[in-house]
Amino acid sequence: MEEDKFALVEKIIRDIDNVMSKNAELCAFDIVPVESNIRNKSPVLHLENCLGLESWCVKHVYIYCYNDLMDKYFTKPKRKSSKPTLANSERLAVLLNVTLLINPELSSLWNKRRDMFLGCLMEKTSELQFTKILQICELASDRSPNNYHSWNHRIWVLDTLKKYRKQYHIALLFIKEYGFSERWASKHISDFSCFHYRQYCIKNILTIDNTHWKKIESTMDNILWNSLVCTLTNNFPKDANIQVSEDSLASYSEEQLVNLVLSHGNKTCNCTTNSVSVCQQVEVLFYELVLNNELLRFYKHHETLWYHRRFVVHELICLMYEYFGFVRQNGALVKKTCRKCNECQKQAKIVRYDCNRVYSSILFNILISHEKRFVDERRIDGDMYYTGYLFLPSSA
Repeated sequence: MEEDKFALVEKIIRDIDNVMSKNAELCAFDIVPVESNIRNKSPVLHLENCLGLESWCVKHVYIYCYNDLMDKYFTKPKRKSSKPTLANSERLAVLLNVTLLINPELSSLWNKRRDMFLGCLMEKTSELQFTKILQICELASDRSPNNYHSWNHRIWVLDTLKKYRKQYHIALLFIKEYGFSERWASKHISDFSCFHYRQYCIKNILTIDNTHWKKIESTMDNILWNSLVCTLTNNFPKDANIQVSEDSLASYSEEQLVNLVLSHGNKTCNCTTNSVSVCQQVEVLFYELVLNNELLRFYKHHETLWYHRRFVVHELICLMYEYFGFVRQNGALVKKTCRKCNECQKQAKIVRYDCNRVYSSILFNILISHEKRFVDERRIDGDMYYTGYLFLPSSA
């Protein structure tokens, strides 16, 4: 009788692994309430891109997998020279996947997955089965909202791959994860762990080169540029020396737009700035503000969205500080040491005139105007989570 139960569990494990291997687009996993195996069919359910497991077998599968993992893979081997075979590695991966789907909160199992991943890197495995690695993270996140372990593991995988940039197309993976995090965050607006991963993806996108930036533009159909132009036009200062429209701003080059909104001549040193890179970063961050606007209007009273907005505004202000040659140190703004022109050897505290270079720039005033308008809109709509959020020049 016991052997029959083990054979059934093994079949369930194989069925789950087969579904995960054949469908790389799986996006959801859940336990389906079923008291007993009335249909006398496999309890593994697969519909479109969703995977399910009937509840009557969960206890048996979990105990079997967990005990097998602890007995064979978490105990110290008698002979240190013995290396795991390919069959053992595949078996370990299957057991880890099934166990983490049922209980994604076990940190020891995620650590074991890291060991496996490092082993694949050392052996220079061709594909490394990235799809399956990220797939189990996605399914575990869907199964357990705000699951720190699954998102942290996803970050760790990408950070590890950064060391192998020449071997793997890490920039393309960054672009793919950037799009994935946007889709996921828009459907899980209370998942703070997901938004932390979204912020990680944004920082990665801000570092890609111009060649891969063209890939983003083609993928997103220039929506980043269009969002930036629209936001700048709607919040352009009325007392500015120049009047603009969407058509006129759309005709600007990236260098011209940066010179307009950041006043290129007011920097603290004479080094040439990569205006194209600066403009691309501004595009990404303002696009994130636009996305956040839509989510806060549709999903009211969500503190997670306001905290994410604070991150975006903070990154924009830091970008302006970087452009003008300032850095925050021990709570105070100081002039950043320029290694190229050596004009600012000492990190002296800035004076009010230096601050005005940032706070009088068109981009900063556009940002403040945009945020004030949006906060007023949320206040009228009854969303009180804006309290203490708004960044003012004196507190930036």
